[in-house]
Amino acid sequence: MKAIKFFTLLMLFSGIVTSTSFAQRGRIDIFKDLKPGQWVDIAGAPQKSGPLLTEKVKVVTGDLQADDCEVKGVVTGIDPEKKMIFLHGLKISTTDDTEYEADEPGGPAFTKFAHLKVDQLIEAEGIYLKNGSFKALEVENESYSPKAAKNRKLISLVGKVQKVNPSNRTIQVMNLTFKITENTKLRRRFQ
Repeated sequence: MKAIKFFTLLMLFSGIVTSTSFAQRGRIDIFKDLKPGQWVDIAGAPQKSGPLLTEKVKVVTGDLQADDCEVKGVVTGIDPEKKMIFLHGLKISTTDDTEYEADEPGGPAFTKFAHLKVDQLIEAEGIYLKNGSFKALEVENESYSPKAAKNRKLISLVGKVQKVNPSNRTIQVMNLTFKITENTKLRRRFQ
């Protein structure tokens, strides 16, 4: 995933990525151009009910593998017996091989499943499975990062689009539904 982030930064600095709001997107038509199976980096704010309100959508291209999926958000539940983490309905499974790390050296210990807590901001990298769960290969505690306050309000995913529904203005990724609004920022790479 670090390679994708580096590639994205490189693209941003070289001017290949453009950003625009939904209302001013010009030639970009997210519902016409986006297809199931394409990779996106999408972030949205959870609501009490219904889809997440999408803040940003970025189409991700490149040599992506099944284990390049990423989830970032606040832990809403933990099942210690099943070694399962919950983020607003998304089940994240862990194994004895899952790696844990903290984003801040010298911060609280974060080296095993037992260090996870509800209301912690985490980023998990791994594989989205056909059964609708996410298998974490690595979990990072991001509660102490400089952007933690803003990131606590969002669920961010990097994964494949499952469904695009133009009539409802929604996109489904990892079984979470994101509503596209006039305030959604769209980013697209031109090749």
